[in-house]
Amino acid sequence: MHLPNVLTLLRMILTPVICWGLCWHTSSGIHLATAVFLVAALTDFADGYVAEKYNARSVLGAALDPLADKVLIVLVLFFLAANGHLSGPWMFWPCACIIAREILVLGLRSVMGAERVPVIGVAKAKTFLQMVSVGLLINNNVSDHPYSMWVTMMLLWLSAVLSTASAYVYLKISIQEYRAQGPRSL
Repeated sequence: MHLPNVLTLLRMILTPVICWGLCWHTSSGIHLATAVFLVAALTDFADGYVAEKYNARSVLGAALDPLADKVLIVLVLFFLAANGHLSGPWMFWPCACIIAREILVLGLRSVMGAERVPVIGVAKAKTFLQMVSVGLLINNNVSDHPYSMWVTMMLLWLSAVLSTASAYVYLKISIQEYRAQGPRSL
């Protein structure tokens, strides 16, 4: 078990703790969720850094890392919405785009295989923006700064645009791969 895989598994284990904190409906719960989300987001960047720097890549890590990101983002957005932390369509629609993209790409990776649907640059930028905007979404429930929600909303929409763009690229790659290999290869 390589360190990057341990960090990835830690991110998956931390996700229910974040969701639990969001269910408290108190500033203590939100602070807990924010702090744990920050640790989980840092594990995403740390596992990639360690895997790259020490050549500690593995087939398990290639499959688990994107899955852990999707579990984290989708569940936290779901719990934010379910607990009334997302107000109105300006918050709902970008979150819906992000969740739909994550489910689509997860499906493509499961059908095509993780090695045939490689991580692309725009997806890395999308993940970074998702982590920042979702972290701000969690924290905005206790923030009194008047512009924090506007900044969060702009980052969330930018994240949704990058999510949609990367979904398009992944879908295009998958269709090309499918046509090149044929249906029998799946």
